[in-house]
Amino acid sequence: MKNSEKQQSPPFGKEPAKAYRHATYAYRITLVRDKRVSFSSKAITGSGIGAEAIGNTIATVGQSDRENLVVLMLNSKNEIIGTNVVSQGSLNRSIACMREVFKPAITANAGAIILGHNHPTGNCCPSEEDRLVTNMVRDAGELLDIPLLDHIIVSQDGTHYSFHDNGLIGREMHRRGNV
Repeated sequence: MKNSEKQQSPPFGKEPAKAYRHATYAYRITLVRDKRVSFSSKAITGSGIGAEAIGNTIATVGQSDRENLVVLMLNSKNEIIGTNVVSQGSLNRSIACMREVFKPAITANAGAIILGHNHPTGNCCPSEEDRLVTNMVRDAGELLDIPLLDHIIVSQDGTHYSFHDNGLIGREMHRRGNV
């Protein structure tokens, strides 16, 4: 092919005269403020603050008669920058899809997350499934560079169980300067 016969691509933004057969859409990702969730401290300094924020998120946005999986999104100072109810399940089960757990954290540019859910039965002891989900979220967070700092199970009577406090999640909170 001679130089004069070479095809040249049109400059960006300039479409050639021919018709295209395929198209897609450009998307813009935004966060939408839904409802205000209150808690006593902006910074997570212990599992009690996380439990309070998770419980208040469920009370404000979720349904306390079934399991709700919640993610608290934190900035680099361990301050809560947002909460999200990831899924609502049944009396004793909630679905935990990694994509859905991390979608709000990525969109909010979170530096870390705390996972939480409620046990409507009132028993905050973690199940084997709770432990497996915790490990999956921790591993996914390591890949995404969004560490899981804690997984907190709450009940309506105000009691909670912290995987961090019980040594089942590493000491990332200490390394990040809090707790």
